[in-house]
Amino acid sequence: MRFHAEHRFNGSKEAVAALLADPAFYVGLALPDLSKPEVLEKRKDGDDAMLWLRYEFVGSLDPIGRRLLGSGHLAWIQEVRIDRSAGSGALRFEAEKDPRQLYGAADFVLAATGGGTVRRLDGELVVAVPGIGRMAERRIVPALLRRLDIEAQASTTSCGEEDELGTGGGLRLRHSSLPRARASRIAAGERGTHAAHPATRCVPTSPRNFGNTRSLEVVDR
Repeated sequence: MRFHAEHRFNGSKEAVAALLADPAFYVGLALPDLSKPEVLEKRKDGDDAMLWLRYEFVGSLDPIGRRLLGSGHLAWIQEVRIDRSAGSGALRFEAEKDPRQLYGAADFVLAATGGGTVRRLDGELVVAVPGIGRMAERRIVPALLRRLDIEAQASTTSCGEEDELGTGGGLRLRHSSLPRARASRIAAGERGTHAAHPATRCVPTSPRNFGNTRSLEVVDR
């Protein structure tokens, strides 16, 4: 299932790129139903930054998820790549246990826009399990988009001790994350919903926007 999302940040492209390449940002962010990530590796080569994170799903699984995982638990590896000079990047993720069954990727660009930066992201999630794959994708993609929404809001929400990133970028990294209860309400649709649709089209999934966020979902492969 393909998806698209746009997120607006109150900072320069350079500051946003620095934030998205910083493991402390992800470690300090509370996401619903997910463990805090384990930072497996980080690298920097000139303007290129790479980061590998390990997440575990700690929420309750519905029957589709249980059929997908059996008696096991869900953990996955997320790779983040940032090209700070080009203002672009990529996300890669795959299940730790069987990456051939659950995997995905997305590319994004950062563009300056009236006093801030917009991130435009296009990607695809694949659940390669006969019989339940498409149904599982329809369950997972909306949750993925909501977590990206929370990530974007966290970068500009003033809460707890903050450090400015970059020079003149105006973007702030929160050392204390969104309260987990607040993040759970957001994921449950407090600021909008992410519904799947049967046709191949681009659907606004957060009609009132998400503060600095507007996510869209393309719902066919």
